[in-house]
Amino acid sequence: MLYKLLSINESDATRTLRLESTKTKTIDTCFDDSALVSLTNNFDFMEIGKEYDCKIKLFGKLIEKRNEKVLIVLF
Repeated sequence: MLYKLLSINESDATRTLRLESTKTKTIDTCFDDSALVSLTNNFDFMEIGKEYDCKIKLFGKLIEKRNEKVLIVLF
């Protein structure tokens, strides 16, 4: 699916990326820790305003806690 990168919030370890689906117009917040694992095989090339053909995946063991507005996923 094609996504447009809306914003990047840099921190010490994890980058927070906001991606908008060009098809559904939904906005997903993704966490990128790839630079901690590799200096060359990561997502540092991504630029705000550009579109990328990518997949968004969740992984880990799902434990749900729900309220009206929040779904917390713990790994």
